Amino acid sequence: MKINASFVVALFGLCLITASTAQAEPRGSSNLGREYLVGSSDNSGWVCGMFYHARERRVEVSDVPGTLDDKKTAVYVGHTLLPWMSLYGIAGITDSSFTTVLPSKSDEAFLYGASMNLDLFTHEIQDPVLMENQIRVNGNLTYYGSQTEVFGEQQALQDVLASLTASVVNDLNGVSLYMPESIALFGGPIYSASLSNDVDDGRDDQFGLTGGIEVYQTKRVSYYFRIEEFAKVGYAGGLNVRF
Repeated sequence: MKINASFVVALFGLCLITASTAQAEPRGSSNLGREYLVGSSDNSGWVCGMFYHARERRVEVSDVPGTLDDKKTAVYVGHTLLPWMSLYGIAGITDSSFTTVLPSKSDEAFLYGASMNLDLFTHEIQDPVLMENQIRVNGNLTYYGSQTEVFGEQQALQDVLASLTASVVNDLNGVSLYMPESIALFGGPIYSASLSNDVDDGRDDQFGLTGGIEVYQTKRVSYYFRIEEFAKVGYAGGLNVRF
């Protein structure tokens, strides 16, 4: 798989940002690794948030090749069923357009979906200073449903997005009153596929890489940004609030 140079540069930039200050869609419900194993009030309740996800991909719609430009803006509500598993419902708006040799107009449609996040592995590293670190592995499976206009007709869009990410979490408790609770860098493989009968993804747009940064301003509020490397680079960002 060919790695886009802009993807590597963006990941390097994220690492520089983290060093100088020291995970479409729903993320894990806690920043503390030990809570994935034993459970706690921070990892056993409700979570809500919002995100923006933009991606351009090569597809064939009704056997006609072209480019599908898709921008999702959505909110979600989720609940932690087990200390290591959370389920989410998603609703929002998708702004999409299918372009062949001729440009097409952008079309807004209702977006719905569901997501499952799995906390698969956590290992804590204790430092002899004020900081603690965790290494964790998360799995995520997300389904989206919407519509787009192609040649004057509405076409159903159904997509599934799966990822397996490894995170390095640095807890900054006690370092400064103005610093966030923790900062996490994450990255790993990602898979995307269309479930619609009339939409086929190009092979270069099914398997890719994702990487990003998540900042826990407090134990209950975090925001994140990530980029995706498929045939073209996409990105996503969002805000999470836990109760």
